[in-house]
Order: sequence, then C-alpha cells, then structure tokens
Amino acid sequence: MKPARIAPALLVGLAACAELPISVNVPVPVPVPAPAPSVPAGPRVGEDQHYVQADDWFISEQPLEGGWIYVHLAKQRVAPTPGTKMQGQYFKLVDSRDVWTANAWQTRPAVASDLRVGNTVICFEGPQVNDAYGPPRSKDDGRTGTWFMGRITDTSDGFKNVVRIDQYNCHTSALRVAR
Repeated sequence: MKPARIAPALLVGLAACAELPISVNVPVPVPVPAPAPSVPAGPRVGEDQHYVQADDWFISEQPLEGGWIYVHLAKQRVAPTPGTKMQGQYFKLVDSRDVWTANAWQTRPAVASDLRVGNTVICFEGPQVNDAYGPPRSKDDGRTGTWFMGRITDTSDGFKNVVRIDQYNCHTSALRVAR
C-alpha cells in the first residue's frame, strides 16, 4: 500500500499547532519574463549603414550649380530615355509624390579616397558628431530625413573625420557619393 501524501500547507499548519520545527521544500513558481522582441541593432539585409537600399536614388528637382542643394530618397518608376528628354520618373519617399527629373543619382557610402576638395558628396543633416553633421541613427532618419549635396571645400579636419561642404561640416560617416 502506498503511503498517503499530505499537502505541504497542511504539514506547516500541523507543525505550527504542535510547535514542531518542520522543513517543507515546496517549489515556488518564479515568473519568467517574456522574451524581448528581436530588434535589429542596425540596417537590415539589403540596406547599407545609412539604411539606403540598392534600388534607391537620390533626386533633386534642381541641378547642383554651386553651394548645395537638398536631395531626397526615391524609387525609380520610369527610366530616363531620349523620349522623356532624359528625365526619369521617381517616387519620392519623404512626401509620397511622383517627380520627373534629370537630377538623379544612385550612391554608395563614401570611402577615404572620395574625400578630396572639389568632389561632389551627399551628406546626412543629422545629429552633431564632433561639431559636424553625423549619420542617420535609425531607418526613419535615413530614409526620410534631410540629405544635401554639395562639393567638398575643405579637408583640413580630415584627421577628425570631418570635411566641409560649402559652409557645413560633415562627419565622414555621414557621406555618400554617386556610383
């Protein structure tokens, strides 16, 4: 015959009445926190460190003639042809509108050999790093934030990873060049 099992709470109650020392090992459930959702620490596959995708274009409705111009990320809808006067149609991500323009560039992150006076670059107008515009910190920043294009006018602070575009300092980690 099997010995009877006595509930641990009953044993504790009996021991308290009889003033007997008793030890009962009762497992206490410990709440386990739900796992944190997996959030990528940076760009996803198919995006570079600025959250730019291989089929993205930077466009402007005006040409770069001097100083600087704002540029915006877009997706190409219609490629430029002689029949479109060498203008392409692009879907601008920041305001969801179609734009016809001849001012469009596919880009890549800049490397050290790109950083020469007179070279045209695109800079993210992001949070300051060493008194210079820094790179995008999130996908929203990179894809719909403010970018501008201009020519490098000074590289004397290159040892601090900073170049000057017109009157603005840009950290080298915030720069892109046309492919």
